[in-house]
Amino acid sequence: MILQTGSALKDQTIGGNVIEKITPETYIKMNEEFEREGTPIHIIVPTQEQIDNPTGIKLPETFTHQKPMITDGSDPWPHSNNRKNNE
Repeated sequence: MILQTGSALKDQTIGGNVIEKITPETYIKMNEEFEREGTPIHIIVPTQEQIDNPTGIKLPETFTHQKPMITDGSDPWPHSNNRKNNE
């Protein structure tokens, strides 16, 4: 039995030997292939920034360090804001 995935490409590698960077051109080619095959699908072409960061969440450039936790048990919540001025 031969499993066919519907792709006309030959010599595809599954498992990591061939990695192509996804670019807006990838989506444009997919749309052209869908149109050629008569598939009623159209993909909205994203920008490279949208492809690289699909969630749109921006990570901060720098992180503020917290002071070390007190592990002697005197304060169960050393990083809470409920403490009075470091008594």
